[in-house]
Amino acid sequence: SKGKIVARKSIEQRLAELEKFKARPIIIACASGHRSSSTCATLRKAGFEKVFALDGGTGAWEQAGLPLTKK
Repeated sequence: SKGKIVARKSIEQRLAELEKFKARPIIIACASGHRSSSTCATLRKAGFEKVFALDGGTGAWEQAGLPLTKK
């Protein structure tokens, strides 16, 4: 199944919408990996247990030669 993309600045306002994903692993990514850690903290505080930040962000992902699709 496809993942859900939510902007970091709206994460707190959209926690109820994300509630149905609470038991699933969630990977948070940003361009460099720096902002994603604060988003992970917000989700963990709200009770999301399987939250992970993409180490190095999407920049490191692309440098590793891994696929990236933009919508």
